[in-house]
Amino acid sequence: MYRLEDEVRQRKQKENEPSKKMWMAYAEQSWTKATDLRTAVERLTQQFSAMVWDADHEAVYGNGYFSEEQCKTLSEKYTLGLTICENFLSYKYCAECLITRLNGAGLDEFAKELNKWCGEPSTSSSSDENASDDGDEESDNRRIGE
Repeated sequence: MYRLEDEVRQRKQKENEPSKKMWMAYAEQSWTKATDLRTAVERLTQQFSAMVWDADHEAVYGNGYFSEEQCKTLSEKYTLGLTICENFLSYKYCAECLITRLNGAGLDEFAKELNKWCGEPSTSSSSDENASDDGDEESDNRRIGE
């Protein structure tokens, strides 16, 4: 009997999961598109905000799949992630600090996502720097000559 109840509960949970996440799929369409590290963090901030709301909503109006304490823990975890991202966006953290702090907060999968946007410097950057230095000298000469 006990196994049957567990199986029924698991089936109901699986049936309800897609509809529970449906609102986030619609909301996600209006979030910032990630084109670089900064926009990826902006998008992650929006995602954390939605996840905090979802955890708080589940704690109050939930179907009993998660305990109130589990929801509160998730809400605190995502709120911490939101704060970390906001600190990066306000130039309080560098990219490396952002990744380190997200990992430290137990948000490893999000840190891995952002790590994709933290690219290695290319070998052509030294030639680009030389070219930009020459361009700066020319613009300085134009200012002096004017």
